[in-house]
Amino acid sequence: MNILGFSCFNHDSAACLLRGGQLVAAVEEERLTRVKHDDRFPTLAIQSVLAQGGLTGADLDAVVFYEEPAPDTDLAETLPALLAEACGYHGALSFCDHHRAHAAFSYYGSLFDHAAVLTIDDTGGAGTTSLYVGRGRDLTLINATPHPHSLGLLYAAMTEYLGFETFEGEYKAMGLAAYGKPLYGEALQKLVSLQEDGGFCLDLSFFDFEASPLFTDKLVALLGPPRRPEAPMESRFADIAASLQKLIEDVLLHLVRAAKNQTGAPDLCLSGSLGHNVVANSLIAQSGLFDHVHIPFACGNNGAAIGAAVDAHIQNGGERSALRNPSPYLGADYTDQEIEAALKQHNCVYEKLEAKALLAKTAALLAQNRVVGWFQGRMEFGPRALGNRSLLASASGTAMKDLLNERVKHRETFRPFAPAVIAEKAGEYFDLPDSLSGHSPHMLYAATVRPEKRAAIPAVTHEDGSARPQTVAHENNPLFYDLLRQYEALTGIPILINTSFNVRGEPIVASPADALRCFQSTGIDALAMGCFLVRKS
Repeated sequence: MNILGFSCFNHDSAACLLRGGQLVAAVEEERLTRVKHDDRFPTLAIQSVLAQGGLTGADLDAVVFYEEPAPDTDLAETLPALLAEACGYHGALSFCDHHRAHAAFSYYGSLFDHAAVLTIDDTGGAGTTSLYVGRGRDLTLINATPHPHSLGLLYAAMTEYLGFETFEGEYKAMGLAAYGKPLYGEALQKLVSLQEDGGFCLDLSFFDFEASPLFTDKLVALLGPPRRPEAPMESRFADIAASLQKLIEDVLLHLVRAAKNQTGAPDLCLSGSLGHNVVANSLIAQSGLFDHVHIPFACGNNGAAIGAAVDAHIQNGGERSALRNPSPYLGADYTDQEIEAALKQHNCVYEKLEAKALLAKTAALLAQNRVVGWFQGRMEFGPRALGNRSLLASASGTAMKDLLNERVKHRETFRPFAPAVIAEKAGEYFDLPDSLSGHSPHMLYAATVRPEKRAAIPAVTHEDGSARPQTVAHENNPLFYDLLRQYEALTGIPILINTSFNVRGEPIVASPADALRCFQSTGIDALAMGCFLVRKS
């Protein structure tokens, strides 16, 4: 079957294509419209995944939306018309429960045959947190927490209180937490109560999730005046962020313990927006409650588009074997001819190189503390750049973090940069949870940087001695792996800064034209794109 899954009208609209049980393409709408977290109908994403799969709308056997329409909306009528306009599809449209879509992507994409499946989100249908159990092909709902008792919305409200944008700045709150102490822990415990049955309940008097801001005057009375966006960062807010992080960890561990007790499963699958909290993920992986933990590379509404299609595939009798451990490299690729045409259009100074020479020259530039744009192969799906649409730099200098922020990224100085490390060398530098078996290919876990190695990689060592590593294996991304090997041969360090190829406020670059605009308007020193090495004139 050819199945299209898509999500929209909340944030991070996306589309994916399953062809014969294979996940062949997935794209977020923001990458193509250049509007970050674009929530509009994913016309361009749908057209992109169909083009990558060599199909048209007429070739589709099923189309699935990532949630069931609320009774007070007209989605059941408007979506078919939008689909017909986008791709010429005139068949039936199916709907998947939002949390089931999250759970399906996580469970069916794992290597597990018996797992607790926990989805922890902000909103989505009538629930906010759901527990399923997966056994073989079956995925069964155990219980759900009703709206508005939402850990994701609590996190969004506190993110707004800290002066960051909701549904965008939560990772900033997590990064800020490393600079504070949980001095407000007792105060924040008033916001949520843990229940004996394994659930939780918010004190809704602190929140107004239908308004702006999402918090009430009662929260201000509890914690003091909120921070204005872009205002200087006071130590009080770092302490509140640290207290918030501790609260989130406590609630998540409470939910995970309940998941173990209620399912008895040996392994755990996580998804939903809280799956992006890498510090909490590591605590869960280290807890010993489950043998192994799996989190998909796209935990949000983008990944739910895949989950909706995957669930339809299984419900229609499809096998799950081809769905296990999918690659995140699901976007468009570009030919050398397409890249060179863009280079000429932008009047670039460039040279065309064989792969070996490209790797050698790029590694040499990185060893000379140059910032290099790395644009190769198919675009990543999800929030992380994983070595195909990346900005790379040396992790060895103390000044590199500030240099990247000043010349390219223009983001808050308290936010850490992540390392990419040769998979076989990861254990020498990072203390990853045993349940991960040394693998963290999608930057979903925090790890302690070994004390004796911190001086060697200060640019990726966070204030609390942690890092968010991407372990790079040859079988997953051979070209990026070989670049790390070349860099290690020159410097003795098997690690590079790997941050997303974009500037603040923009999505990750998708096309050669996007990459060149970013390259030419920032302090990036060189750009390795396809077989071309581009330099500033």
